[in-house]
Amino acid sequence: MPRLPKNPLRLIRDDDRDTAVERLRDAYAEGHITHEELDGRLGRALTARTRGELLSSLDSLPEADAGTTSTISAAAGRIQRRGAWRVPRSLKVASAFGRVHVALARPGAQTDALRDVFSSLMVFDEVNGYLRGMITGLDIRYPGGGDHPLAGRRVPDADLKTPDGATRVYELLHAARPVLLDLRGSAELAAAAEGWAGRVDIVEARSEDDNWTVPAAGEIPAPAALLIRPDGHVAWAAGPGGALDTSALRTALTTWFGPVLQG
Repeated sequence: MPRLPKNPLRLIRDDDRDTAVERLRDAYAEGHITHEELDGRLGRALTARTRGELLSSLDSLPEADAGTTSTISAAAGRIQRRGAWRVPRSLKVASAFGRVHVALARPGAQTDALRDVFSSLMVFDEVNGYLRGMITGLDIRYPGGGDHPLAGRRVPDADLKTPDGATRVYELLHAARPVLLDLRGSAELAAAAEGWAGRVDIVEARSEDDNWTVPAAGEIPAPAALLIRPDGHVAWAAGPGGALDTSALRTALTTWFGPVLQG
């Protein structure tokens, strides 16, 4: 933890104030001061201008413990530390050809009750689907891209049939390039994206399934076309029916991959 300046008349900086506030929070957590005392001392610390004024908010508190650094490491295996333990101020977790799991939870009746609640909820498919999406990040939906259920979401790894044979959506992303996936075979789509042909891979294919399962969105009809960013998120999508909005496609191409190069 940073040290406070020694000169009592010296004007303090923001990091000095942050150090004092952290000391006060630690003292409250360790039971050295009450909630009311914490409020009063925090008020003095936040309005202090000099070291002397700042130190008055720390009167009678134990000296700050510099703490030690504890290391949890795993090599070619897995380590689990169970039971109650005091987390040090500095904790280093390292893994070499193994995995380290650190669960910072206080054991006791409250934790047991929370575990029971989760256990009872996880028998429902809807809850499991929600938790899977949250843990894996598949529920993330970036703004923009239109109203299609896939717009802004991670594209599913659907089965495709191309003129070169069977493939999957994720295989098209191995080159780490944008992909305009045409599932309708529309010459209009290729013409609209012609100005980005050198920056975007245009792939014509057919979906092997009539419906796609999208995390956090459920089952949807297979789209007619998709503009997929290199990270796998959909920048533009068109539904299976109706006309293709090539104007929106060109807007998405310009937004993500720059304007058409002249000459």
